[in-house]
Amino acid sequence: MAATGWHAERPALATTAEGQASAPERFDLTSIFGDLSSKDKRLRDDAAVRLYRFVAKTSKRLDASELEVFMQQLLQEIARLLNTKTKHEQLGGIEAIDQIIRIPHSGVTTAVNCNQFGTYLRNVLPPTCNDLEVIKVAAEVLGRLATRGTGAMTPKFITMHSDRALEWLEHTSTRSEAKRYAAALVLHELCKAQPTHFYPYIPKVMRHIFVAVHDIKLSVRVAASHTLRTCLKLWRDRALYPSIYARIEEGLSVKREESIHGSLLAAAAFVDLTGQYMQQTHYFDSVRPCLDPCLSCCCRHFSHLLIFGMVDFRQVCDAALQFATHKSMLIQREILALIPKIANASPEGFVSYSSRTKTTGAFASSAIDFIMRCMQRDRDRGDGLVAFGKLASALGPLLQSQILQVRQVLVEIRLVLTK
Repeated sequence: MAATGWHAERPALATTAEGQASAPERFDLTSIFGDLSSKDKRLRDDAAVRLYRFVAKTSKRLDASELEVFMQQLLQEIARLLNTKTKHEQLGGIEAIDQIIRIPHSGVTTAVNCNQFGTYLRNVLPPTCNDLEVIKVAAEVLGRLATRGTGAMTPKFITMHSDRALEWLEHTSTRSEAKRYAAALVLHELCKAQPTHFYPYIPKVMRHIFVAVHDIKLSVRVAASHTLRTCLKLWRDRALYPSIYARIEEGLSVKREESIHGSLLAAAAFVDLTGQYMQQTHYFDSVRPCLDPCLSCCCRHFSHLLIFGMVDFRQVCDAALQFATHKSMLIQREILALIPKIANASPEGFVSYSSRTKTTGAFASSAIDFIMRCMQRDRDRGDGLVAFGKLASALGPLLQSQILQVRQVLVEIRLVLTK
């Protein structure tokens, strides 16, 4: 790709003691930064890898002072890409940062350089940048940058970026899709990258993340559900579960598609991560009738202690079937994905529970009927087949209790395959 104007006007990056690059090196850098500015993603990706190799090679032959000068000039060129306000050039600058922070050389990833990279990435997040693709890539690289920190730098880094993201979630009166999307992504990446330092922030995240979980934009809801899942996986404090599930139920009670869909996404995260606890809930319900009154009372008291802060298995089952006939395709597909997760969390509970909703019959029967209806529609047939496969894998021999329905499903699958 031809060099852009500023490559020709600006002096080349210094890579020697005299402060000048050799002719081949000048050509390499011009070519690399030219391709980083390209609209073609393949060219940008290739240029980022070439930049990694160039900087890694150069850093080995420069002394500390020369490397410092080289890095400062390199930072200026990356900043120039990020400050253009052009999407593909910003993406090129972010990819350049992503490659450079992977270089295993202490002179390249110094605290000063990493702080500067953090500032650059901060400046391609809202309110400076509202492009969702740029925000997503910047948040991912910000998370990887967090893993490069050492000593006192890491907690300061986590504090700065977490506080900013939480501030965006707290200001519910401000209608900003980009801010909520960025907040969910940044918190998700920081939680993954530095769980120890991020741990104290989780209760506050749980209090505010549902602003994004119930957002009107699908991209924000999905990002927020990933954040919720990541935080739940790290925290595992069952005392938080009732308040969190109360927010899920609150969303299900609001008759808006985005609210119901967001709560179903959050419920799926709960089912995946708290399945073992819901199994305990169902176990105590099943054995209690077999015990004498005194022992049953003790067992009931113990079970309440055991499941304190946990989501009741029955609540999730009822929520799934409550919206099985909803007119929203998005909601129906989320329920289709949720049903096998419920089966995986508690296979015995899945096949034995009778729903308290208006749906008649056992929960398993109603759930399989729903999957069959989805398989009969062209738009949902693929998702229905996948859901039934996962359901069969989760239930195993327990699926025999629904053998008549299973035969009907197999007939439906055969019809699909012969079309």
